[in-house]
This record gives sequence, structure tokens and C-alpha cells, in this order.
Amino acid sequence: MRAIIVTQSGGFAVEHLPDPVPAAGQVRIKMVGAAVNPADLNILEGWGREAAGVAAERRIGLGLDVAGVVDMAAPDVHDLPVGTPVAALTSPHAPYSAAGTAAEYVIVPAADAAPVPDGIDLLDAATVPLNSLTADQLLARLGPARGRRLLVTGAAGGVGGYAVALAACAGWTVTGLARPSDAEFLTRAGAVETINSLGGSHGLRRGTGRREAE
Repeated sequence: MRAIIVTQSGGFAVEHLPDPVPAAGQVRIKMVGAAVNPADLNILEGWGREAAGVAAERRIGLGLDVAGVVDMAAPDVHDLPVGTPVAALTSPHAPYSAAGTAAEYVIVPAADAAPVPDGIDLLDAATVPLNSLTADQLLARLGPARGRRLLVTGAAGGVGGYAVALAACAGWTVTGLARPSDAEFLTRAGAVETINSLGGSHGLRRGTGRREAE
């Protein structure tokens, strides 16, 4: 298979690697889409390796998010049969694969893969895991909403957009700080009001406080 590998020098190259085979508890995903996040760029630049606990001299695969179709599963995996569309998140120091998600095939533990609902494009699904889980973990650290208010800065960004939607679903009264052009998006996501991050006299827009169905 072909995979993008980050070299010791901090550059990257497309390399040919053996097709991976899932071990116990794992599935192999035939990649359809792999997102590019700031975390990936940090790994390319080098300092992100230290944050992720990856040795500076180690060659690693690029990519953390993936969506695709299960094309091979270990015998002990029963809930993700071959042909299941899934999205998953992996790690730059995962011991089970020499490649990241920017590869033709991606190995992940079956517990780390989630079926993609009907009607969601796999390229879109590939953008979900890292950003949504980051937002979810941040909200978990804040504890229950209990009628509390939450200001989300960068509210229309990769993590911020999920933070707004997940917080609204959890019962927070959410205010989003973003550009005026993103106000409608944030209102639909569940923000009760938006503040213009660029300033100006039209900086506040109030919403319904309810997420609207697509």
C-alpha cells in the first residue's frame, strides 16, 4: 500500500509499505478520506511529536482522522462486518500500524471505529473524529451544564463548531464568538447569541437557543 510517512528530517514522502493485517480486536479500513488537522502540521514541524510522546528520530505515518469501509476484520470482531462504512481516530504513536490515516489501508482497534450513519458522505465523516472528540472532552472537564452559560471563542472553527453544538445539546446556554458571516451557522448549531469577533456596532445576534434540524 501507499502511505505518507513523516521522515526524521521533518519532511514527508509517499512510501510503499506492506498491506497491514488486523490482529485480535482490530479492523482494517480501506481509506476513502483522511482529514488534515493543525495537529498533523504540528507533527510535521516536529514539536508536536514531543507533545504526543513520539521520539524525534522515529518515522511515523501522517494523519489522525479517517473514514472508509471495513475490508478486513479479526475473527473476534463481530459488530463491524466487512463492508461497514466507519470513521475512526488513531494516534501517531499507535503500536499497531506503521502508517497513519493518510494511507490506502488503516488498522485501528474495532472499539475505536464508529459506523457512519446512512446519508453522511465519507469525506465529510473523515473530518469529524478528532475535532468532535476534542470538544467533547473539553466539555466533560467543565462538568454538568446545570443552567450555566458558556462562551465559545473561535466558535465556527473545527473544534469550536462542535463545542457549540454539543454544549447546546447538553443544556448549556451558549454564546459564540465568531465572524458575522458565521452567525447563522452558530444559531442553527444551538447558540442563543453570537458576538462579532471583529467588533463593530452590530456585534450581537440572538438566536432561539434550539438546534434546528437539517
